[in-house]
Amino acid sequence: MRSKSKRCLWTQVLLSGMKDALLPTAGTNQREALEWAFTTDNTDFADICRLGGFDAEEVRRCLESLLSMSPVKRRVHFQKIVDYSERHDPLEL
Repeated sequence: MRSKSKRCLWTQVLLSGMKDALLPTAGTNQREALEWAFTTDNTDFADICRLGGFDAEEVRRCLESLLSMSPVKRRVHFQKIVDYSERHDPLEL
């Protein structure tokens, strides 16, 4: 698998976890997703961020910012992130 393909895969894993944390549904556990992202000694989260081409602390700041928004704004802004990620390589951001 090429490097760009791997980054895209890990970006999708990261976005899936972010979606669970930000836009919980009946089939997701928001508390677990938030713990996954905000437990500072969680190497899984940091590794997934790194493999996706992102800095874990920057992603956490982004999550905090999105969590401070109303649910409607949060959904709109998260969708913009998803749309952008589908068009760009993370290392080009």
